[in-house]
Amino acid sequence: WPQLLVPLAALAAGRDTCATHTWVRVFRRPWHLAAEGCSLGVLLRAVAEWHRHGAAPRPPQQDAFGRRRRSPHLRLQPRSLAVAGFFNKSDLKAKYSVANETLGSGNFAVVKKATKTAKNSNAAVPSEVAIKFIDKSKVEDMNDIQREIEIMNMVDHPNVINLFEIFDEPKKMNLVLELVTGGELFDRIVAKGNYSEKDAATCMSQLCQALDYLHTKKIVHRDLKPENLLYADAEGTPTGDVIKLADFGLASLITPDHLLTTSCGTPGYVAPEILTSDSQHGYGKECDLWSLGEIL
Repeated sequence: WPQLLVPLAALAAGRDTCATHTWVRVFRRPWHLAAEGCSLGVLLRAVAEWHRHGAAPRPPQQDAFGRRRRSPHLRLQPRSLAVAGFFNKSDLKAKYSVANETLGSGNFAVVKKATKTAKNSNAAVPSEVAIKFIDKSKVEDMNDIQREIEIMNMVDHPNVINLFEIFDEPKKMNLVLELVTGGELFDRIVAKGNYSEKDAATCMSQLCQALDYLHTKKIVHRDLKPENLLYADAEGTPTGDVIKLADFGLASLITPDHLLTTSCGTPGYVAPEILTSDSQHGYGKECDLWSLGEIL
């Protein structure tokens, strides 16, 4: 209870951001009270419910105006991956030799280069891969990781990063991904200084094909930006101009009965309708096209 007084007092004082993040940290809930328009009264009722029943509060089903809230994103069932045999409980070290060099890192994950060992007989996996090590203790909601994995499992396109295997461990989720060594589009732009019309057309043509493929499968990326676009190899090599779409952490599925309303993305690339959406007015796959135009 003393921990709860901090977010409640902050919210009452108008410091919504502080309250939201403290509240999320205490209950490991990835929903944002201030962003969803929850009033202090709604928050207090949720806390009272938790106190009575001894369980963490559920996200309020109504906003401050009494309107019913939709789920922030479509929940995917974990059993579908298990049925597909996509999760692998065996020892990662027996099948891959992981290098010490870090290719990239984020808030809860680190990406490292790895090579197959003699014990790895999976012909679908190339000799060199990138492995994303996700620290479960730092993830607020593993459903978000589950959604990212399941969406990547649906995708097979030359301009999208491929997911080969998953090693699920008690403390970590390890994703075996396609290795790309050409760097980010952002870094390539900085190194070149500027792109010719031909170079830009080559890049945009591939991105349009990748987006068309994703949208056909009812997948919306929602975080297109130069940092999430990776080149397969260094400039001047045979695959140096091949670009790959990566990072499906904010991706979601569109269904007829599912309205996208979550505010997410990166400033400078996010579509206006994402910022102005609410429980009554959502957005669709068109938001990716706005981001694509900003990249161009």
